[in-house]
Amino acid sequence: MQADVGEQDIKLFVKPRLGATVDIPALSDWLGRQLAPYQNPRYIALVEGFERTPSQRIMKHRLSPAVNDSWDRQAAR
Repeated sequence: MQADVGEQDIKLFVKPRLGATVDIPALSDWLGRQLAPYQNPRYIALVEGFERTPSQRIMKHRLSPAVNDSWDRQAAR
């Protein structure tokens, strides 16, 4: 996702463990304390699973670049 010239907004995909719930604002706050500001994802999307290659690598090109299905850290301020 493009932001200002030369910058990109990061989208984090999270697959919760079976039966777990994710408090996305709390996760974002935690990430903000753990990561440098330029590493902190702006968007967080929950997914049920990841498509994988035969060698079990995540097929990143199959992840949705859309942000309308994601929590937006800047909009939550």
